[in-house]
Amino acid sequence: MQHIKGKTAYVSGAASGIGFGVASALAQAGANIAMVDIREDALAEARARLHNLGAHVETFVSDVSDAAMLEETGAAIEAKFGPIHIVCNNAGVSMLGVRLEEIPRSDWDWVIDVNIKASSTVSEHLSRACGAMGKAATSSTPPRSPACRSTRTFGPGPMR
Repeated sequence: MQHIKGKTAYVSGAASGIGFGVASALAQAGANIAMVDIREDALAEARARLHNLGAHVETFVSDVSDAAMLEETGAAIEAKFGPIHIVCNNAGVSMLGVRLEEIPRSDWDWVIDVNIKASSTVSEHLSRACGAMGKAATSSTPPRSPACRSTRTFGPGPMR
């Protein structure tokens, strides 16, 4: 993880799982961490764990499927840390343990909004902001699908 120290990383789904692992690795590499999750209590616990490592961490309770909230969150992160350099889009939900015929349409819509639409929305909005400064790296990790990742880098040359 070269050239990470002092960079600002947006990490969604940061309260647990892959998102927390990514936030932890970036924090250990010296990045400023903007931990984003919809679960405020879990986010506070995760922040405390990273803060104990001496990391510069802030939390932002946000719903990645809400474009307006995403804009507000991005602005709040930039106000706190400055430009966002790294976007790790890890938020995801599942309906494991629920029989297919028992899943209401509204729950399916929620899964699609978070796991598919939000990935695009986060990348679009935050990469645009990152791209304005010349460089951004994005990564999307759907839940329970570590092989299904996309990583895009915007701008010329390696991130410095």
